[in-house]
Amino acid sequence: MAHYALGTHQLGSQALDIQERIIGDETRTQLLKAGLREGMAVWEYGCGNGASTLEIAKIIGPNGHVTAFDQSDAQLQRVKDKTKRLGHTNVTLRMIDLETWEPPTGVADFVFGRYILMHLQNPHRLLAKSYDTLLKDGGCALYAESSWKDTTFTGPFLEELNAFKQSVIALGQTKGADYNFGRKLKSAMECAGFKGVREECTTFTFSDKLFADIFFHSPARVGCTVSCKRLYKRECA
Repeated sequence: MAHYALGTHQLGSQALDIQERIIGDETRTQLLKAGLREGMAVWEYGCGNGASTLEIAKIIGPNGHVTAFDQSDAQLQRVKDKTKRLGHTNVTLRMIDLETWEPPTGVADFVFGRYILMHLQNPHRLLAKSYDTLLKDGGCALYAESSWKDTTFTGPFLEELNAFKQSVIALGQTKGADYNFGRKLKSAMECAGFKGVREECTTFTFSDKLFADIFFHSPARVGCTVSCKRLYKRECA
């Protein structure tokens, strides 16, 4: 099972809310650029507390459907509460282990995952399953992954913050994960069989307080590089 660094408790959920304030607009932009539209069947990996799930549900409308996965029952309950409160009836939630999950065949128009592959011990397996099995012919996928190695700091406490960065990378290694997977995403997509892979990189710079609130560590000003890939399966004319 994947190890999620931010945790799935209430504080972890609050950290995801802060993260969404930083990257939510860019995520919506990338979803639309990648071809997400009304009526699609969408499968989302690692939905967390549902920030992207709710945005997808709005875009695809009542004629579309999003199936959202997470390994945390607590997070899925938060998504369930939000969808009920907002009146979304086009969302299905499932608790699964993405490391071992066997997807159904040819049911997804669109696959989405944000900061999830970096937490998996075998992200290449999930990518291959997405392409070979889950996606319909002509379907597409969007993944966004970051690279901690490319994260830079300015301001005070540089020595401490760089040590923290190395400790995060090392934590991933002890769990069999790769917190620098953003660097490898494009080639990993191509190895999985995706055609016409397009890559866009966006740098997010956010304040010392937001960084501390997300990672519960010494404050600094941070620029975090997020690699957003648009991945297309284009066998159909």
